[in-house]
Amino acid sequence: KSITGFYHVCARGMGGQLIFESDEDRWEFLGLMRDCCREAGVTVIAWCLMGNHVHLVASDPDDNVSESMHLVMSCYATWYNRRHGHVGHVFQDRFSSTPISSEEHLLDAIRYVHFNPQKAGICPYGEYRWSSHLDYAERDPAIATVDLAFVRLAFPRACDYRAFMDASDV
Repeated sequence: KSITGFYHVCARGMGGQLIFESDEDRWEFLGLMRDCCREAGVTVIAWCLMGNHVHLVASDPDDNVSESMHLVMSCYATWYNRRHGHVGHVFQDRFSSTPISSEEHLLDAIRYVHFNPQKAGICPYGEYRWSSHLDYAERDPAIATVDLAFVRLAFPRACDYRAFMDASDV
């Protein structure tokens, strides 16, 4: 259990297979993530959808991250298999959830999640559209995918977030 109530969660496709074949797949996952996490009392504060894996940073004061992730992954796997005519497991093993131990660790996890596409050589993190980076950089409440109250607390101005990311040696 996390002493801070925050976790870094990662789920990988079975055998490295793609778990997102289209934008429709990504939108479906995001909708399920939002609904299932809300139902379990888990708040997503950062995320990144890569082709064959997902990273999330979640606030979970009631220790429901396992329940919420199980629900997200099983609902998505059922939907994905039906949509693409697949059978069997979509995700490899159980997701990993690493407890976050401090505020510094939390900020490092957010940075790590948002830098994932850049580290993978896909594109600069600021150009990748399938992460919560834009929620931090632009903060449009009409389209926010994470808890903006947390974002505003951690980074009062969007320029504070950009400076934080630019200061990284990642």
